[in-house]
Amino acid sequence: GIELLSRYGFRVSIQTKSDLVLRDVDVIANRRELFDVGVTIITTDKWLTSKLEPRAPSPRRRAGVVERLSSEGVETWIFLGPVIPCVNDTNYHWAEIVELAAETGSTVYYDKLNVRPYVYEALKPFLEQYVPEALTIINDRSEERRWMRRVFRSLESLCRKKGVRCQAAFSAT
Repeated sequence: GIELLSRYGFRVSIQTKSDLVLRDVDVIANRRELFDVGVTIITTDKWLTSKLEPRAPSPRRRAGVVERLSSEGVETWIFLGPVIPCVNDTNYHWAEIVELAAETGSTVYYDKLNVRPYVYEALKPFLEQYVPEALTIINDRSEERRWMRRVFRSLESLCRKKGVRCQAAFSAT
């Protein structure tokens, strides 16, 4: 896999939620100029993570990936997404992530929840039970746009205060 790509000088960008990428830390670190590694972290709140990503490695383990690879001189970034209305859309959910980015020189890329039917159906019971107001925002395009402007301005402000590069992952955000 990545050994062969690096041997022939191909640039490799890895995005993961898993700490298993550390199995290849020697290959990545030896050709660090060819690699960048992004780790998805949507919040550091343990309860919320257990509800939204029950089978994924903990945010702490994922943060360990960013810390380890950046200490090896590998370009790292954090994907903060999806940001879900009324769920993980405040500084409470972002503070540790932005701090991690500041400490490791990582960029933060963010994106909103992109509602596809299967995603909506999977999230709907959780949202109905814990944050029904999120459904109002998700189901109203103009309300969603107002929410996005407010929320992402707040995230970008937090990043600026910490000296962290922060940008929308996709131009449509």
